[in-house]
Amino acid sequence: MVKSFDVVTFQASDGVQLNGLLSLPKSPKGVCIYVHGLTSSAFTSLGHAVTPMLNKAGYGIFILNTRGAGLVTGFKREDKRKASGFRYETFGTTFETFTDSVHDLDGAVLFLKSHKLKNIVFIGSSTGCQKSVYYLSQRGKQRGIMGIVLLSPLSDRVVIQSELGSQFDYALAHAKWLVNHKQKDAIMPAELTDFMLSAQRFVSLTDLKSEEEIFTYSNSKKPKTLESIKVPTLAVLGDKDEYNDRPVLELVEWYENTLQAKKKRVEWIEGADHGFTGKEKQVGAKITTWLDTIS
Repeated sequence: MVKSFDVVTFQASDGVQLNGLLSLPKSPKGVCIYVHGLTSSAFTSLGHAVTPMLNKAGYGIFILNTRGAGLVTGFKREDKRKASGFRYETFGTTFETFTDSVHDLDGAVLFLKSHKLKNIVFIGSSTGCQKSVYYLSQRGKQRGIMGIVLLSPLSDRVVIQSELGSQFDYALAHAKWLVNHKQKDAIMPAELTDFMLSAQRFVSLTDLKSEEEIFTYSNSKKPKTLESIKVPTLAVLGDKDEYNDRPVLELVEWYENTLQAKKKRVEWIEGADHGFTGKEKQVGAKITTWLDTIS
């Protein structure tokens, strides 16, 4: 069944104009903000796949196009100095700054609240997990948020390190050199990345000191950002995730020990890859069942 969405435009809290897909049942119990991962967008198949189940359970879904949508994407930013009232800027996964995602999610929350929608739940997918957790870790952002769902929450640092092997240290050093020499938007060599990344984006994804290194299961960095999340939390992993470098039960144990929310649940789906291909109904069922326990 094809599910219809309303295409909506909203403004990030720093003036960048964004859009998303909104699907609401009649008298929704709450609304889930779906945050996509690297190179993805509001047209992600997983977000669309779980929509009918969420709607049937009484929940709406707001699938965002963050400023990190696609690889290289143009956006309008409010600029009252311009006759048009805006200027164009280029972001996408290649050029976005991770910490700016706070503005995107802030805008989405404010948009929903302005339409009298409440009981907001974040659903992060892949790197959307880091963005959602980071947003909620900022002062006061957990107020009014009912919970958070983490789908395939993996460290991008670990993923890239596994892919690059012995070239990882060189790649990170090269990226840092570019950033330190005022070339933060320089493109990394193609042989060092699976897709086009600027130097600053590469550093953000891979540096141990980065704000983005939130899921620290592979190192000794204290997971302060993740531990700061106190709203009910559901994490869902796949045991066939092509980007995971360790047994899924090892990750399950790490999340069970690290998550600090009083209401937390960590689950895994047998045979599921990173995007839960062919397992979307199981993902939807886990989310809706969990939502009933926290509403």
